[in-house]
Amino acid sequence: MAYALTAVASDIGLIGRFRVFLNDYKAAAVRAAQYRKTVAELSGLSNHELADIGISRGQIEDIATAHANG
Repeated sequence: MAYALTAVASDIGLIGRFRVFLNDYKAAAVRAAQYRKTVAELSGLSNHELADIGISRGQIEDIATAHANG
């Protein structure tokens, strides 16, 4: 899984650091929701349907991770 780091200048103050934290938290929540939705949708397909689109059941988590992280 890839992680993005946000550089925080020491002079932006507490409120600025909190805003950076909040934005990072919101972005992580969106990625987590995308991951869960992708896993749920692909898991709901039959093995035959997955094979039709070239995916094995063992690839679902990797595909969901790649999708969520762009």
